[in-house]
Amino acid sequence: MRFTTIKITFCLISFCGLSTAFALDTSVEEKTCIDIGFKRKTEAFGNCVIELVNRTGISGGRQGGQHSSSADPDDATCRKYGFRVGTNEYAQCKQQIDQARADAQRQQAQFDQQQKQYQDQLDAQKKRRSDAANMAMLGVGLGMMAGGGGYNSGSGAVPIAPVAPQIQNRTYILPGGQRMNCTTTGTVTNCF
Repeated sequence: MRFTTIKITFCLISFCGLSTAFALDTSVEEKTCIDIGFKRKTEAFGNCVIELVNRTGISGGRQGGQHSSSADPDDATCRKYGFRVGTNEYAQCKQQIDQARADAQRQQAQFDQQQKQYQDQLDAQKKRRSDAANMAMLGVGLGMMAGGGGYNSGSGAVPIAPVAPQIQNRTYILPGGQRMNCTTTGTVTNCF
């Protein structure tokens, strides 16, 4: 009889030691339930903790307060919103994240293309201005060679007529489908 009592006591001590060694740390879930408004030591509080443990899927992935890190951030995001792996809702969540990522990449590519076009237009405009200034200087030099004092000296050199500024209209499509119209007259650009 005494041997049986010792055996039972030993088993209970061993079981208690094992159960605490494999205990799940639910302190994060308990704090969340308290923050929501549940009171400790109530059935509703226990149900809240169990539901949060099931939603986060920590049945072995977190011990000692450490969450299991998933290599897939989309998986973590869908789990965070309560979707369980293998359900249609989980699949739709991942699909929506993929679609949003593809849309963002497409919009970024469109924006980058518009930026490149805008920079190309600026470069072309600078080149035209530089070419016009060079032609004016050439005219002054030719006038000086022809008669001496520059094209304003009355030496018979033909003055170069001023060039009227060109008006350019451009439309840019910004991310989100918004349009921006710009008008350039000479060196002044107005956008609206």
